[in-house]
Amino acid sequence: MILSAILFLIRLNKNTNEIYPDISKVEQKLLPVIQRFNFYYPDYTLPQIYTYISGLNHELPVIAGQDAIAIGLDCYLDTNASVYDLAGIPKYKSMRMQADFFCPPAILLLQFTMPTCP
Repeated sequence: MILSAILFLIRLNKNTNEIYPDISKVEQKLLPVIQRFNFYYPDYTLPQIYTYISGLNHELPVIAGQDAIAIGLDCYLDTNASVYDLAGIPKYKSMRMQADFFCPPAILLLQFTMPTCP
């Protein structure tokens, strides 16, 4: 059981690295968001943005802390990724598990990293 979980995570990492060999695709998607955010909130310093392999945590693929936002890239591979079928993720959920869909949750979490108004 543990060995199969490890092999699954290795396969997941391999698939993620094939689609995201570097973070240029992530940067390309987030750049307009960051530019717009800096326009409207010039005094606010954006948190660091990290990427990670979440182990298909499709319920919470983007997480935020006070100083960082982390994007689980394995939840944004492609709608036809076979790992989603292996993990038993329903098709209606996997339809949104592609690169075009990681910006909205990241933007939503940005508001939680901002300090509240006095």
